[in-house]
This record gives sequence, structure tokens and C-alpha cells, in this order.
Amino acid sequence: MAINIPTVQENIDAALASLESKMGQQTAIQKKAFLLVLSRLQGLMKSSLYLFGAEQIKRVLAITAPMDALINIGAEYNVVPKAAKMAQLIITVTGTAGTSIPITTVWKSEANGFRYFQNQAYTIGAGGTVAVTVTAEDVGVAGSLKVGDTLTIGAVIPNVSDAAVVASVAQLGADEENVEDFRVRVLDELRTVGGGSNLADIRTWGQETPNVYRIYPYTGKPPWTTCVPGERTIYVESTTAFNPDGIPDATLLSAVRQYITYDPITGKTRQALGSTDETLHIYAITRKLFTLKLYGFSVDSAVETECKNNIQLSADSHLRSFSPFVEGLDPISLKNNTITSVSVAESVQDIIKSYGGYVERIEVMLIPGSPIGKYMLNPGERAKATVTYA
Repeated sequence: MAINIPTVQENIDAALASLESKMGQQTAIQKKAFLLVLSRLQGLMKSSLYLFGAEQIKRVLAITAPMDALINIGAEYNVVPKAAKMAQLIITVTGTAGTSIPITTVWKSEANGFRYFQNQAYTIGAGGTVAVTVTAEDVGVAGSLKVGDTLTIGAVIPNVSDAAVVASVAQLGADEENVEDFRVRVLDELRTVGGGSNLADIRTWGQETPNVYRIYPYTGKPPWTTCVPGERTIYVESTTAFNPDGIPDATLLSAVRQYITYDPITGKTRQALGSTDETLHIYAITRKLFTLKLYGFSVDSAVETECKNNIQLSADSHLRSFSPFVEGLDPISLKNNTITSVSVAESVQDIIKSYGGYVERIEVMLIPGSPIGKYMLNPGERAKATVTYA
């Protein structure tokens, strides 16, 4: 949102003109003339008020508000930032039956460098194993591990194996929600109307899940030709901290289902009568790779590597800005689901021009050797780019 603010000099000139008009005479030309000094003071104060007003306007609009103001806006609609969480794992420890594993035992992961602490003491069972619940030492997605990963014991315990295997993930670690991800959820709440566990509700509930960035809900089920009444399909996109391409794993998809089905605070079911869990289909998004092939690319050799790196960054950022459109839920003014070779070429051309170079032709392809003019993203599809040179 553009806010036109007069410059300091414009405010000074306006103050001086007002003073001269009221007094019916022009001001003396001396630098220390009273009206000149007074107009400067008034102009500076007016400029400060303009800047203060512009800042306050930004703070009351969800689309421009900083985090502290956005929290206040979201609170009016019961939308709060997602807190950081510690990863909680269930590991399988082996050893001699009857051996005690004290609560002070610390487990370490070589994969991420985190330490994990037990929630209680355990005793190895008759089968020579015991399921031990451990919690990461700090919050964040970095503390999450996968099923099958190995932890090593911090201090040797006789008759207990030095290594344990992750059997399941009780809770994924999560970073504190950043301002832009939180802004998306606040704007969703402002722009849509929920009720009756409709698609707006499904999106709201799903996006409350830690490590989830976006939910794309649709009525029906792929391939969309044979759908049973009540069927709904949602595609889940994770935060980039969880996965750079936004691809959730099975654990996160399961967590999304849990958040949609049950209120995390009260434990009560959320979906309206008739909207069963069996008719809710949850999938991960797919990230389609577009290849840009540049013909006749030329730039000074001294900046060629830097230019090519920036071309890759610009093209990839441009492709990632497109997202599938959910009819009836997403604002039509924000529809951005059709990738064209023209827009992709322009994003690359701007970078090349900034380095004083040129390119003769740019092809955009999903399949090698088959250039496309445009491509509309299907439900659950996102895009990314790689750049090659002929």
C-alpha cells in the first residue's frame, strides 16, 4: 500500500506559506528570520506526525502490520501464532531384562547434534526391549528425527545397548511461526467465512498444525470424476524450515488429520455431523520441476558465474510464487496459478540486463525437448526451476 508523505522541505514550505498568508506579508530573507525559523520547526513536527500516521496505518492492516500488531489483529479472530515445540520421540532400547535405565540418562543424535532426555526411568522388559519416550533438549524443527534413526547413549549403562532406534515420532519439533506465515492465516480468517466444517474450516484447522504452511482443500477426490458426496481432498504444504520444497512426511500428514478431526485444546471433534474422517483424504503437495533452457546467453566473463547464480535464484523464486487456486475459497484477485513462458523469461531477462548481457531465446519445459507456452497448476501442485544453457 503506497502512502504519499510530503517531504520535509514541502512541509516547511507549506508552513511558511500559511504563516505569510495569515500575516499578509512576505518573510525577510535572513536565515534567522523569525518566520523562517518557526516554519522549519512546524515543518519538522508535521513530518514526524506524517511518519507516525503512516506507521499506524500499516499497523492496523493485516497485510502490512508487523508481528506485534498482527498478533493483536489475529487475537480478535482467535488466531494466534503457532508456538515453537520440542520434538518428542519413542525409541526402542535393548538390553538384559530387568535392567533399569535411570531418568538421568541422556541420548544423543549424530544426525543433528541434539541431546534427548527421558521423561521417566524405565526397566527393560522380558523381551529384552523397552519403549522409551525422550524429548529434545531445545525447541525447533531441527530436533525432529525419522523412524529408523539411531541415538547413542550418553554414558554407558551395564547390560544396556549403547544405541537405540527411533520407533515412532510422538511430536514433531517446530520453529516459532514467522510473521509472513502467520499473516497468511490471519488474512485467511479475514477473507473467508467458516461454518459447518466447510472448506474454510478445513483450511483453518489444518493450518493450525505446527510445521504446516498452507492447506489446499477441495471437494471430491482425484481423479474427480467419481466422487462420493461428502468426500474432501486436501493437499498439505509444509514450511520451508521443515522441508525446503514444502513436502510433508507421513508424520506431519498424520498430525494434520489429528488437528482437523480434534480440537487440540478441548479434544472434542471438530467436523460437523456427516463429515467423517473416512471421507477426508490428505496428500502431500508435489513440486513440479520446470527447466529453463537459455540459448545464445552472453555476459562478461568476469561476472558470468555471479549472473548465472542470480538467474537460477530469480527463476526459482518466480516459479515458487505460483500456487494452485481453490475455487470459492481463494480471492479471485489473488489468483496466480498459470505459469507462462513470457513471465518466466521476463524474470530471467531482468537479471541478464542488470549485468549488461543478453540472451537470444528462452525455452520453458516440463519434459526435455518439449517447450510450453503456459501451464496451469493442478490441485496440490507447486513449482520450482532449474536453469540450463545451450
